[in-house]
Amino acid sequence: MAATKPWIESVHLHADVLKENAGTDIFALDLGPLADGSGAVAPVYRDAESFFRASYVTTGLKSLLDEVLKRLAGKGGAPVLKLMTPFGGGKSHVMAALLHAAKNYKALTVLPEAKGMPNPGAVRVAVIDGQFFNAQQGKEFDGMRTLTFWGWIAVKLGGKAAFELVRANDEARVTPGADDLLKLFGDQPNLILLDEVLEHLINAGGVKVEKTDLREQTLTFLTELTVAAANAPRTVVVLSLPSSQPRETMRSR
Repeated sequence: MAATKPWIESVHLHADVLKENAGTDIFALDLGPLADGSGAVAPVYRDAESFFRASYVTTGLKSLLDEVLKRLAGKGGAPVLKLMTPFGGGKSHVMAALLHAAKNYKALTVLPEAKGMPNPGAVRVAVIDGQFFNAQQGKEFDGMRTLTFWGWIAVKLGGKAAFELVRANDEARVTPGADDLLKLFGDQPNLILLDEVLEHLINAGGVKVEKTDLREQTLTFLTELTVAAANAPRTVVVLSLPSSQPRETMRSR
């Protein structure tokens, strides 16, 4: 029987890890700054091709990529996916993979595991990271300040014209209905990534909205969002939630 090689002779570490002056930023990723194009995010995460070259594609990640791309291409697939991971379970890395795959499908060609996955064409993408969305002041993009998740999603999917569809709801901080969201989605492929939502909900409880608060309005919006996504054949909503479960699971509406 041949002797088993020590793991250090069989495993080849990525060059970024082997650097003597490797920064800690390569070991952590925040989805919001990545989506916003922040230069503070490590280059290996910002560049789609570099990201996929440095990623180990697990069975779960391959399945998720295929499921989302299939839905975006209008070929079936679940409209709503929940990522349940413990702290440090890799959810931000998974969300980043979906972000890059939707915005730069060609970058997937570096992955043998991605061969044959559906190409959805140009995908509209909206990313919300609850850690980087101020409950009181909202968030600004391209000269427009949105106060709510629905305002931000509209701006990111369709710019000023799309924002006008929900402007009144955004200014009042009152959730739009599923029918309004369907108008926003249209027949185009839309990917909506929601990360660290709990962080935002905690802060949103302090923002009063008529006889309720922004937390309640946002929770209602999430329900309306899943209903609308289920009725838009090329729209996918991916929501990450903390969990005490030992490994990542996917659950669809």
